[in-house]
Amino acid sequence: MKKLLFLTLIFVSVLVTGAVTSYLFAQNEVIATVSKDNTLFESEDGSLSNGAGAYLFAGKTGRGDIRRGLIAFDVLSVPQGSRVESVTLTLHMSKTVSGAEDVALHSLLADWGEGSSKADFNEGKGISPSAGDATWLHRFWVTDNTWVTPGGDYSLSASATQAVNKTGSYTWGSTEQLAADVQSWVDNPESNFGWILVGNEFSTSTAKRFDTKENTSEKNRPVLTVTYFTVVGVEETNAGVPGNYELAQNSPNPFNPATTIDYGIPDGVTGNVTLKVFDLRGAVVKTLKNQAGSPGMYSVVWDGTDTYGNRVSSGVYIYTIQAGEFTRSNKMMLMR
Repeated sequence: MKKLLFLTLIFVSVLVTGAVTSYLFAQNEVIATVSKDNTLFESEDGSLSNGAGAYLFAGKTGRGDIRRGLIAFDVLSVPQGSRVESVTLTLHMSKTVSGAEDVALHSLLADWGEGSSKADFNEGKGISPSAGDATWLHRFWVTDNTWVTPGGDYSLSASATQAVNKTGSYTWGSTEQLAADVQSWVDNPESNFGWILVGNEFSTSTAKRFDTKENTSEKNRPVLTVTYFTVVGVEETNAGVPGNYELAQNSPNPFNPATTIDYGIPDGVTGNVTLKVFDLRGAVVKTLKNQAGSPGMYSVVWDGTDTYGNRVSSGVYIYTIQAGEFTRSNKMMLMR
């Protein structure tokens, strides 16, 4: 399901001829569907799974056995080239014997399977795996495609963490890493292995039971909400040539997710032009322009990412232009 939220002009660039190209972006929201889910049941021989079960588990049982939930979503409805702005995941927890426990989402580093196995009763003990099921040892039962590390191969850094207490629905709010996970899947669909749910594995009787896409209650099934931006229009105008060097205050300011910086190069000026963003420690966050300049009015966008494409945190940043002997700096504020 997808809906258009609003339109806003957030990106402006200038061609070397002096023509300004304005890009109109649309913010969209999509509810992604679950493509597969399963549970890794700790066992020496990897002989348990629950691919088609109505529940998945995270935490440790009363007998001291670890459970880790697997879940992946189809994000192909987010067009490639889009910029993911925020991501939230909502799961319904339907059974527990413990109090509040943190459950973390970690991005998986390898593909895995969901077969037709379905455990009995409350499903917490698992059942013999079916062909293609993920188990504690196997990414796909029963093949040579095993996890490098028993219990799943995943990033050690959590993408998001949520305290889960009594029965009810819980939402893992958007974090920079959650958005980065989905962005990577949009940019490279073959890398979409989903997340693993890791609960409290240090104490017994901490396991939480979550409803899956096979659950009979549709309203309790997992929901992934993705907000993203796409280009919906382009417009070109003539920019003109200023009489002196110019560096305007960025707009909007404060901003989120992107801001535009206007600058001008007067007639008769040649040479290299650099426009860089610095943090308050003086470290370069990103170089927005570093090339030979020519007279004209120009605009560039900073989308709140660093040199490597990672979203930077909220705060005050400094942008500096250098063209020949001309240097000027302004401050701007990013608010996530």
